[in-house]
Amino acid sequence: MGIPLKSDLFKQIIDHLTQASIERSPFTLMQLATINSKNEPKLRTIVLRDFNAEKAIISFFTDTRSQKIEEINNNHKVALAAFDPKGTQLRIEGEANIIQDTQTKKEAWHKLKQHTHLLFKTSVSPGKKIASPHEVKYIDEEYGNKEPSIFFDLIDIHITSLEWLDLNENPHIRCFFEKDKNGEWQGQWLAP
Repeated sequence: MGIPLKSDLFKQIIDHLTQASIERSPFTLMQLATINSKNEPKLRTIVLRDFNAEKAIISFFTDTRSQKIEEINNNHKVALAAFDPKGTQLRIEGEANIIQDTQTKKEAWHKLKQHTHLLFKTSVSPGKKIASPHEVKYIDEEYGNKEPSIFFDLIDIHITSLEWLDLNENPHIRCFFEKDKNGEWQGQWLAP
């Protein structure tokens, strides 16, 4: 195939993120890294729920009681990674913000499948030590709630940089993108 232009590669990354926010793809599930209060890295999988290409914002949902909320409140800088088994890796850095706007959260809530609503209606906090999985009860099992659960949070990540690694090409292709002072994305080839 040959080495693509940086602009074509950037468009390809944007297309992958857009697709991942619409339907299941290798980039729908991402690893989110945060730093806890002990200055230790914490990593977990999140589901990409929305991507605004124009503003370079990735969105995902979480339980208000999860540790990542405290970690994001203490340090807004986060990193994400996704891997396509076909041989490409995408790394993202950005600043995470917990959305407070009620209407925006309500719109996100209504995009969820009905059965997913139950995930935000459990009796115990995510990560809490329990004796048995049977201890987890649903506070409200009603489907189709018009109002988001009090435990539902929406997180926006404002992307500050992207890095693409393609192991399929010979030589391997690695490129780093970040915004310049004018807000334009600039690419830089990196040694793989």
